[in-house]
Amino acid sequence: MKRATITDVAAHAGVSRTTVSLVLRDADRIPAATKAKVRASMDELGYVYNRAGAAVRAGQSSLLGLLLTDIRNPFFAEVTMAVDRAVAAQGMSVLQSFSFGDPEHEARSARSLAEQFLGGLILLPTAEATAERLHFLAAAQPLVQLLREVPGLDCDFVGVDNRESGRLLGIHLARQGLRRVVLVGGTQSAQLADRRSGLSEGLGGPVQLALGGVGGLTTDQSAQADCLVTYNDTHLLSALGALRAAGRTPGVDVAVASFDDTAIAASTHPTVTSVDHHVAQLAEQAVRLVLARSAEPHRPLERILVPPTLVVRDSTCLRR
Repeated sequence: MKRATITDVAAHAGVSRTTVSLVLRDADRIPAATKAKVRASMDELGYVYNRAGAAVRAGQSSLLGLLLTDIRNPFFAEVTMAVDRAVAAQGMSVLQSFSFGDPEHEARSARSLAEQFLGGLILLPTAEATAERLHFLAAAQPLVQLLREVPGLDCDFVGVDNRESGRLLGIHLARQGLRRVVLVGGTQSAQLADRRSGLSEGLGGPVQLALGGVGGLTTDQSAQADCLVTYNDTHLLSALGALRAAGRTPGVDVAVASFDDTAIAASTHPTVTSVDHHVAQLAEQAVRLVLARSAEPHRPLERILVPPTLVVRDSTCLRR
C-alpha cells in the first residue's frame, strides 16, 4: 500500500505543500479553518508525519531512548511512566526497550537503540551489565545511567541515595523500639548492601539479611523479628502473607516497612511505612542530563543522588 505524502494531502485539501508543512508545525499564521481542512485530509488519506526523516534532515532528533530491565518491578514501572512524562514535557517522545535482566539481551537491545537516530539514551542497567559490552553506547549518543552504575562505563548518572534511605528508616524503627530487623532482599547488590548498611547505622545495631525474597526467610527470622523490611515493594505482598501464615499479624505484633514507596505500600492493610525515592525527580534529572550532554558533549560528568523521604504509615506504629 502506497504511503500518503504531503503532496497527496495538499492536492486533497486544495492547498499548497507549504501550507501543509505549516499546519504540521501548527503555525499561527494559518487560519483555524484551513488547519481543520488540512487535518481532515490527513485523516482521510491516512497520512502520518515522518518525524524521523525530518529529524535526520534537521540533524536533531526529537526521540530519546529508554532501556530498562523489565516493568514487573512496580518501581521500575513508575520510573518508566515518569520518564515518558518528563520527555513529553520537553516536546519529545520515548523509544522504549527492555533487557529482561539478561546482559546479553541488554547489549543487543542497546545496539539496536543506538542504531536509531536518537537524541540520547537513558539506561537502567542489568545487575550483570559490563562496560565491555556497553562501551559503545556513550560514544554513540548522550548516555545517562539510571539507578544502577556499571563499573567503568563513564557517563552521567542519576540514582537513589540508598545508604541515606536505609539510615532514615533505621532511625524511625529505633525510635519505635524496633531493634530485631530483618531485611528481605532478592540478590546481593551494591544497592542492597548500601540499604542494609544505612539501616544498621540508623538502628545503631546489626540487621539480619534474608536473600532470595520471602523464600529466604528462616523460621526463626519470621518468628523473632520486630520488623521485616523488604528491599522493594516487589516482595511486600508476599512478606505480609508469609507473616500471617506464620501466625503473626503485620502492624499489630510485627512491624513491616519497605523501600520505593510505590502505590502498593499505601494500599495494603495495614498501610506500610516506606522510603519515597521520588520517581518524578529521578526522571526529570535523567532527561535534563541527556539534553545537557547533547547540547554540550564535553561538559564534566555529573553524578546526582536524589534525596529520599521517609513516609510513616500504620505498619510501624505498633502499640506496646
